[in-house]
Amino acid sequence: MHYVNGSYTNYINRRKRRSGHLFQGRYKAILVDRDSYLLELSRYVHLNPVRAKIVENPEAYSFNSAEKVIDVVAEHFQVTRHDVIKSKGLCRSVAIHLTKKHTGMTNRQIGEYFGGLSYSAVTKVQERLLAKAGKDIKVMKTIKAISNKMSNVKGCPILHLHY
Repeated sequence: MHYVNGSYTNYINRRKRRSGHLFQGRYKAILVDRDSYLLELSRYVHLNPVRAKIVENPEAYSFNSAEKVIDVVAEHFQVTRHDVIKSKGLCRSVAIHLTKKHTGMTNRQIGEYFGGLSYSAVTKVQERLLAKAGKDIKVMKTIKAISNKMSNVKGCPILHLHY
């Protein structure tokens, strides 16, 4: 187990051009001990999209679900939502990847959403897409372009590609 942990740490450090322990540094948890502070934190989180001028009011910001990811991917590839969910091409792989990246959904939930894939099939789709993006610059640019469309904030893409 020690060898596996060390190998994984070396792999991540090489890939992200870092050094040291994988989880080095202090975890910066802040204790929320007053209701007024909790209210201020909630206000901060919910008003961020408004302050970034992504939406005019907090209720209009809803990039938290697979539905929105599918819409953006479908628009980019100029296909229907049904095509994104049921096809076995690049658009579906990109949608699965971005759903995994930008929602709180588990692999099992993503698999069910995309036509009954197993959780391991979701992982395989994502691994194959990332491998393909590493070899084909067009695929990487496609992923980045769609991700930038999702963020709507120039210079602050949601997805930072380090393939």
